[in-house]
Amino acid sequence: MTDAQTCETIAEVFASTGEVLDPHTAIGVKAARECRRSLDTPMVVLGTAHPVKFPEAVEQAGVGKALELPAHLSDLFSREERCTVLANDLKTVQAFVSQHGNRGKPL
Repeated sequence: MTDAQTCETIAEVFASTGEVLDPHTAIGVKAARECRRSLDTPMVVLGTAHPVKFPEAVEQAGVGKALELPAHLSDLFSREERCTVLANDLKTVQAFVSQHGNRGKPL
């Protein structure tokens, strides 16, 4: 996926939902949309970062919305990065997502 396609996806999602995506999540949304077999089947995409971490991409997308970190993320840039490796198993991923909650909104 090109940077232009990523920015297009960020702009499309913002125009239709008011939500600003980070570039990595935008790539996931575009891929999910392209792979989706039926509009009757819900699509789930996990957000991977806060868009404020990628101001250039958000600006290039033409969102025109100044982004600020929410109070609970005020220390984001000083936090240690974490990564959870999961088995390539649907039930394992579903359990992890269920356990850690859905903080997002449908796109």
